[in-house]
Amino acid sequence: MKNFIGIFLILFFFTTGFSFAQRDGKRKTSDDLDKVLKQKVMEKLNFDESTADRLLLAYKDNKKQIRAINKERKEIMESIELDPGATDIESKLEKMLEIETRIADLRKNFFTELKTFLTPQQIANTLILRKNFHKELRKQMNKHRKRDKTKEDSQ
Repeated sequence: MKNFIGIFLILFFFTTGFSFAQRDGKRKTSDDLDKVLKQKVMEKLNFDESTADRLLLAYKDNKKQIRAINKERKEIMESIELDPGATDIESKLEKMLEIETRIADLRKNFFTELKTFLTPQQIANTLILRKNFHKELRKQMNKHRKRDKTKEDSQ
């Protein structure tokens, strides 16, 4: 399985150089990552394809909602940083707290949804697998960036 991930990551890095300029390329890369994650979920956690699809759909939906809220949070934070003495600072701080509450509610709802088709142990194993998957992906991406930077510096 490590060889499969290694090969995929090499292909991923090879294709990312060509796909940055094209939005469709990013979507393809994202789809490829989803396929690898689905395969790992099915193999490591012994989920059938239907359960893996349901899990990944719930995860992607939750991630999309949180990303939208984080964008709003970032805008408010930038506004606070620009003028911390603004007359409406209290309302901005309250809005930040509201956003944090909405994110917590989304996470709670996500786990509630997972409980409808997964056991607590399966949910825990899913969290661990996802954490390790993203950690390995970041590690490989950093390794690739360093290699590219070294090539640029030597030219």
